[in-house]
Amino acid sequence: MSRATVWLVGFIALAQFALSHAADDGIVDPSQGNWLGEWNIDGGGTGKLTGKIIGLGRGEYRATFVAYDGGEQESESFTFSLNGTALIDGRIEFATSINLGPLGMFDYTAYIKEGELNGRYSNGKNYKGGFSLKRHVIKPSDIGAKPLPGAIVLFDGTNLEQWKVAAGDNLRWRIRDGALENVPVEDNTTFERQHLASRESFRNGQIHMEYRTPYLPESREQARGQGGVFLRGRYEVQIVDDFGFPRIKNALGEFADNDISGAVFGQHAPREAASLPPGEWQSLDLTIISPELNAEGKVQKPGMLTAVHNGITVQERVALERPTKDSPFAVGIEPAGMILEDAGQAVQYRNIWMVRLDQADKQ
Repeated sequence: MSRATVWLVGFIALAQFALSHAADDGIVDPSQGNWLGEWNIDGGGTGKLTGKIIGLGRGEYRATFVAYDGGEQESESFTFSLNGTALIDGRIEFATSINLGPLGMFDYTAYIKEGELNGRYSNGKNYKGGFSLKRHVIKPSDIGAKPLPGAIVLFDGTNLEQWKVAAGDNLRWRIRDGALENVPVEDNTTFERQHLASRESFRNGQIHMEYRTPYLPESREQARGQGGVFLRGRYEVQIVDDFGFPRIKNALGEFADNDISGAVFGQHAPREAASLPPGEWQSLDLTIISPELNAEGKVQKPGMLTAVHNGITVQERVALERPTKDSPFAVGIEPAGMILEDAGQAVQYRNIWMVRLDQADKQ
């Protein structure tokens, strides 16, 4: 049987699982996602093991594991990656060899079957053992958060009354199963974009929103489930499926990936990559304080943004000195709305509400 046939059979099995599970628990592929378990050494010794597995399309997967030393503080860890392939019997096989310097060359082999990942490792000499993990679904504590007192509900799953919908047929946004969805397009470079703007305007505010990205295993970077929210129409907080991909650093060792989820697009990389797998609901809690301008209309005091992504603070009072790239509005202190980016990809949103933070906005 050809490798292409193996891929096809594996895809059919995964697709059948995904169709039966996507609606209830957000799992769109039983193999990709967060995994949690343990490693062990033959004859004694064990420790915590975590994993992130992403689908790369055509039956291929990439797993990145972090093995901890077993101590209470988990002060030491070892990261390694394995490539995987869908097999004809529905399993996913991961196998590779890793050179660990003085410890020698290690062979790793693992399989995913029926929701469990089990594997073995060995350097052929004095280090041999196994590892076992299970799929671990993380649900942020603020998913489903109720609006705070005085909040303005922008989307409750039923209608678009709080949004400025394009005149005529609204072809770019729709409500599906209580979620606001950006209608996908085949070519996201040529279509006419219709960003969705809230009717409510504000200067300083606190926003809660929830989103989930589509599962596009063959896509990469900004084509892999991209969306975004422009605060006051000027400062975009990025949304994209970056789950499981390695982070990028500059020559100084600082994070330079200012185009991943939780980034102030093109300006500030998030402190942590906090994304969950595609298909699972995620949360964004954003607090913005607008900049102050002088008499000449120039920024006298930068604005500030704090972003909490899936319960993790990824931006803390970072400076907003200028609008982000391709923002609908230019610099200014006048109130403006919240704008959802039309990127032509089926990102969904729900439970969106906003609290104004200064008296001037409340009048």
